[in-house]
Amino acid sequence: MNGRAERPRIPWLLMAGCIFSCAVFFYVARILQWEYTAKSWVKMSLFIGFPMAYWLADGRLRWQDILRRIFPVRPPWRRLIILAGAGLAIIILLNLLVEPICAFFKISSVMDEIKTRTHTNQEQMLKAMIYIPLVNALGEELFFRGFCFLELKDRGFPVLAYFFSGILFALYHLAIFQNWFSPFLLVLCLSALAGAGMILDRFVGRDRNILGVWLLHGLVNVAILSLSWRFIAS
Repeated sequence: MNGRAERPRIPWLLMAGCIFSCAVFFYVARILQWEYTAKSWVKMSLFIGFPMAYWLADGRLRWQDILRRIFPVRPPWRRLIILAGAGLAIIILLNLLVEPICAFFKISSVMDEIKTRTHTNQEQMLKAMIYIPLVNALGEELFFRGFCFLELKDRGFPVLAYFFSGILFALYHLAIFQNWFSPFLLVLCLSALAGAGMILDRFVGRDRNILGVWLLHGLVNVAILSLSWRFIAS
């Protein structure tokens, strides 16, 4: 023995599985161009199924531990209230600034493409405003924060955990974006998403669960969908 602590090994299998899951969803969404319901089933199967399979194979976490990454025994009520307030503020601000936002990001043309491609109407949008904040946001937060981030951090790679989960979270959105933005705006949006992902990582690293970021993520989705609702209703 040389007295030196053994350095932890980078969990390449975990990282490769996360990248592969996002790549499969990208292939289904952008190459095969499946319809929304089928894409959602694939995404939720990957984003929930792979972490569960990994945790069960690894054997370090019990079912109770996995559930507590979503629903803690003692929820951080004060932080939840703050995050809920932040999410509601985002909803109000986006709707107050809807005209300059639409002009800057050319949201009208984006909505035209979405409406033509998906035949979206108010009834379908209402369903989306329930499904996306509750189910879709849960799957993304469990995968990117509760799994990718916390697993890398717990294995002794906190810096890698922030960058890997944040950047992968941003790149995953390439499967969602169509030809919506110019190259400059696309880079700007991806950079903002990576930064937002790392901020959410910070909350999860402190709380050890995704309840708070799930709430905030869901409210941000409501804010974005509210703009879509206004466009479709007009």
